[in-house]
Amino acid sequence: MIVRAMAVNASENLLKAVLYCNEIFHVLKQKGHLPPDLQKRFNLMIEALTKMPDDTGKGTLYATTSKMTDGEAEKWLEEIVSLFSEAEVLYEKHPFKAFQG
Repeated sequence: MIVRAMAVNASENLLKAVLYCNEIFHVLKQKGHLPPDLQKRFNLMIEALTKMPDDTGKGTLYATTSKMTDGEAEKWLEEIVSLFSEAEVLYEKHPFKAFQG
């Protein structure tokens, strides 16, 4: 599985995965793109990945992920893959559906 391969250096790979997905994350942050249950999980993930103050000058994402243990980072990598997989299935079934939150 992709998550297991990325977990070798999980916090570094988490940062890379989130930066790679940044444009998609920007769209998903807007209300109506996900059903309420997925939106809640997505919001919790974003909050968890950006909770540390930016004492690095590289942004809160870098500041937060660089301080995570490999176990924490692996957990969020798995959540990213899970959310994207569920969203992909959802959009295949209902490509233009807007969700109420």
